[in-house]
Amino acid sequence: MSLPLLVAWRNLIHDPVRFGLYVGGITFAVVLIGVQYGILQAMLESNVRLLECLDGDLVLIHPQRASVMFRAAFPRQRLEQARSVDGVHCVMPLYLDYQAGEWLATGVARPQRGPARRIRVVGVDLQRNPLRTLNIPFQDWQRLQLPGTALYDRWARPAPPPFAPTVYGPLHEGIQGELTGQKLTLVGDGFELGFDFAADGTLIVSDRTFARYLRANMAFTAKDPLDDIDLGVIRCAADSSVATVQITLKKMFAAMPDVEVLTLSELIQREKRFWLMNTPIGFAFGAGMILGFIVGLVICYQILTGNIADHVGQYATLRAIGHGPAFLRAIVGAEALLLAGLGLTVGIAVVAAVQSVLTDWTAMPFRLPLQRVLALAGVTTTMCWLSARLAARHVEKVDPADVF
Repeated sequence: MSLPLLVAWRNLIHDPVRFGLYVGGITFAVVLIGVQYGILQAMLESNVRLLECLDGDLVLIHPQRASVMFRAAFPRQRLEQARSVDGVHCVMPLYLDYQAGEWLATGVARPQRGPARRIRVVGVDLQRNPLRTLNIPFQDWQRLQLPGTALYDRWARPAPPPFAPTVYGPLHEGIQGELTGQKLTLVGDGFELGFDFAADGTLIVSDRTFARYLRANMAFTAKDPLDDIDLGVIRCAADSSVATVQITLKKMFAAMPDVEVLTLSELIQREKRFWLMNTPIGFAFGAGMILGFIVGLVICYQILTGNIADHVGQYATLRAIGHGPAFLRAIVGAEALLLAGLGLTVGIAVVAAVQSVLTDWTAMPFRLPLQRVLALAGVTTTMCWLSARLAARHVEKVDPADVF
């Protein structure tokens, strides 16, 4: 262990009570930053959970559809054109509605039955299903072939007491209700998707049920209600290059203003960017993280300057025996790094515990992957290093005569 690090460690632990308070102060800043960042990411990721379930490599979408919650659609003809491209294994339509669908649990007696409430409806072609990772049994998908049936989201937004478990009332097999004023029956064991900014819950129906309940009254008489496609999910052949297929499709559709080709990851990032830039959450939680950084900076600065004042005689002695300002700055820097490491270790554990509790309460996708831990470590180290640079000005002024 280097001499500055050894001196820094002894300076910090000379008073165990103070040492605990020092670590607690840095931990508080780490938790403040980490929890704010975790909530921000969980809110953004909750809005792309449906997109993450798409079983494809590329997605066709209308260029004016800045978010999937909007209605701009493209003609089915584009799917047929995409199927003709070399390297395309299959093309699957996905229908989405965020505005027209209203669910009312008419089979539930009051007061458990709430008012009609808007719900997201997803329509799929059961022969070419574009969804995966929802853990829906095959037999549940098959039950959607019966008209007027739907799979339901068990993680729909909870309702406040004394009402039913969700804002839509009880959601389980056999519940009957109305969707856009037409009778609908819930089947199967449901799935877990959760709520987001645009939807409090989700129903999955067959494309024919979707057309009957949500498109028939909107389409022209001579037009097939399923001719307007919300998303076209493209799965590439195993031996093909996704990038090459995307380039080919972009060239094909270059002169067509009603469709663009994105990779699934590009669509997910665009959706996150829309909600980050067009809602207050980016500013609110960004300001919270900046505040946490400033709070940590001030706390660490106060710890370091207080520690310098407590050991001014020691620093004067080091100056008197020939150590220069650089050596004293190194001691202060080592103290800052030790505080950063200890505060980060405890802070990450607290952040993980808080996120676990929030996941149980909200069903939002709170995660703490390695890259976020590394980012939090970088922010904490920077915060403490800046504090050390500011506090080091005090130690540079120590006079050897102070030893007397």
